Amino acid sequence: YAIANNNPDITYFFHTKGGMTLGRLGQAGGYCRHFGPGDTVFFSGEPHWGSANGLADGYIKM
Repeated sequence: YAIANNNPDITYFFHTKGGMTLGRLGQAGGYCRHFGPGDTVFFSGEPHWGSANGLADGYIKM
């Protein structure tokens, strides 16, 4: 949380509870991102949430 609070460009982030892979493997032009338990990913702009129910907690800075 300290990283997000100290950076005005960060508007939202998620923190993983378990390992997960986002993206599409094996498709032309596809992408793939691997996240391990405890990884945190920071973003700027309007939140856009995916569908990783139970695998991550998302936070919006106020």
